Amino acid sequence: MVAFDVGKTNLHAGDSITIREVHGTRPDFAVDGIYRVRGDYTLASADKATIGFNITGGCTRNATLNVQAVKRGSGTFELATKIAYVGQPHVTFYIEGNGSGGVYFGKGEYLQK
Repeated sequence: MVAFDVGKTNLHAGDSITIREVHGTRPDFAVDGIYRVRGDYTLASADKATIGFNITGGCTRNATLNVQAVKRGSGTFELATKIAYVGQPHVTFYIEGNGSGGVYFGKGEYLQK
């Protein structure tokens, strides 16, 4: 498991994202590491959304394991992505393609506070 802290969080009323664990191919957050994050969510602000694991500062599109469709209510998620550059990991709700609140997590320069 990779140690992490929770950083900046901004979610709509009733929504929640909880990061339970992070596993990686590196012992810490680092460029070229591949990371899998597991957690729980509650979506109350919309009927459906996508929940995505991304890194700030660049594009992580086309990483098929970094997004999951979710519906109103509560559930679990498991997402994975590669860190290709120094940035801050976050799990975010996307409603109709637009960011709609999320949670940053990481350590050191990989944590947005």
